[in-house]
Amino acid sequence: NPFLDERIVKSIEGLKDIDPEMYEVYALGKKIKPRETIFINWEIVKEAPRYSKMLGIGIDWGYSNDECACVWGLINEPDNVIYLKEVFYEKGLSSDDILFKMKEGGLQKTFEVIADSSEPRMIDELKKGGYSRARGVKKEAGSVLYGITEMKKYKLQIDASSTNLIEELKNYKWFKDRSGNITTKTTGKDHLLDAARYFIDEHDTNNNFTP
Repeated sequence: NPFLDERIVKSIEGLKDIDPEMYEVYALGKKIKPRETIFINWEIVKEAPRYSKMLGIGIDWGYSNDECACVWGLINEPDNVIYLKEVFYEKGLSSDDILFKMKEGGLQKTFEVIADSSEPRMIDELKKGGYSRARGVKKEAGSVLYGITEMKKYKLQIDASSTNLIEELKNYKWFKDRSGNITTKTTGKDHLLDAARYFIDEHDTNNNFTP
């Protein structure tokens, strides 16, 4: 596709080493029957990795039909490890509820917050609540694939208390067509995964996450 952004093209090419099966689907256009599960590069841990630093906070908005999801992450760059911890995962949260839960979860207002850009009003509410570094994620064609590829570059360590995030990782899969072939679409809940993807994408794109 000549209209794809250069970083998306690079991420597709990068699949050759990270996920050869999906490289054949995205880059070569082949119909294959590989494994369905998207993420296999994760494990459950009881504590954060040593010598790690704050990476960011991610929020995926939801209210009536979907959960509002918040997750934060640390990175241990020498070992290429990202630690993720679920903060909340609930429907029907107001902006005041969200700010309270962020404070309750120990999320300092100096941290960078990358949120779903579909709700600019909610991002403004975060800023009014003291999270001055809150901003919307940049969404472009192919951004989901790009984000998945970036997350596959790391060993993901998931805090044992993050039950909803663990369930998403277990059930997030490539969608099958009627013939049983894997497609480039995903299936399964991904609210917390999206939230994590937002700040991991931004880190890999800009490499400027500092508390």
